[in-house]
Amino acid sequence: MVVRAIASPRDEWIILALAGFLFFIATNTQTGWLYAVVSFLLGLLVVGFFGPRATLRGLRVDRAVPSGVLEGQAASIRLTVTNPSATPRFLIGVVDAPPVAGAAPMRFVIRHLAPRRSVSFNYAVDCPRRGVLKFDAVTLESATPVGLFMHRRVVDAPAEMAVYPVGPEVRMLRVPAASREVSSGPRTQNRAGHSFDFLGIREYQWGDDTRFLHWPSTARSGRLMVREFEDPAADSIAILVENTSPSGVERDGRTALDQAARLAATLCVAARRDAATVTLLSDGPEEASVLANPRGDQALEWLARLNSDGRRTWVDLVRDCLDRLPRRARLHVLASEPVVDEEVLGMLAERRIRLLVTLFDATSFGANGRLEAGQYGEAIRHLREAGVSVRRIGASDPLAMFSLEAAG
Repeated sequence: MVVRAIASPRDEWIILALAGFLFFIATNTQTGWLYAVVSFLLGLLVVGFFGPRATLRGLRVDRAVPSGVLEGQAASIRLTVTNPSATPRFLIGVVDAPPVAGAAPMRFVIRHLAPRRSVSFNYAVDCPRRGVLKFDAVTLESATPVGLFMHRRVVDAPAEMAVYPVGPEVRMLRVPAASREVSSGPRTQNRAGHSFDFLGIREYQWGDDTRFLHWPSTARSGRLMVREFEDPAADSIAILVENTSPSGVERDGRTALDQAARLAATLCVAARRDAATVTLLSDGPEEASVLANPRGDQALEWLARLNSDGRRTWVDLVRDCLDRLPRRARLHVLASEPVVDEEVLGMLAERRIRLLVTLFDATSFGANGRLEAGQYGEAIRHLREAGVSVRRIGASDPLAMFSLEAAG
């Protein structure tokens, strides 16, 4: 825990200057009562200087936040101030500034904090937009015992909270990460399907079939690991969110990337409802980010942390990550502009991957697209002629209609 003191010496300097001025008059006039006033001011200065610092010294602040909250909801934040010393503390101000644009600082007062005791405060923070809220420091204030010299101490209480994107179906179908669906059938599988198409190796979970334990990986990691297989009968979807800079331009508080994250969240929840496997892809500043078979709220958190720091177009990303896409899957591409690449379309067709492209029109979100109007329309026409489903969404279009169509 890092503690930083913020000095407020203005009142102290005023008292000190007044005491010096009166002392100068007293020494020249030999007025006794002026010496008494100077002594009182100096005593007041000493008490006012050391009192607030002693009150705040050693206090500890802890912050508790939910791991995630849905966009548009309010998150409950708890601050706990602890006095680890054997002396009581009095009249402590607590100021916390939520990391939300336009949010007013929250202020609380501790009238009495007993030795080795804690006091907690709860407040709500509105989370209007997808993203990650990073809470930093809490300011403690005190002016005891005389109330003249305010002293502040900044105590770091870091915490991080993901704000999940909300599509039309997310609020209704979201499943908490701690819950688990248990099959009512006579058998429990540890794999995505029942074929022998190897999908990957993951950590053992309760109910997995021990016949598929992978002992070499278990020996290396020290944890039980199992093999997972792909089900050719089960539906698989892959969602690629293009997160290059044009998709991150704001208009009226919304971005194309935010809208794409909302649609991706709806697709993920619909896939969970239909027992389909999901793979999420996006680009990063150095390498691609791929999340396969997310469980619990992993997909929503991945989408909450998605930033517009990608470098490659969605076609380049598909080419580089083709081996990480499941065969016979539906690939939902959420991008800002259409791109035609016959080689990539051929590779997708070879793997029997159906391509569906949803375009969040960059110009309607206030961005300058890479393609001119004629090139934009021509690229869409070529994609449709190749059998690719292409839809366009503007900043003012209702997302619910497109979400329900994509999930169906």
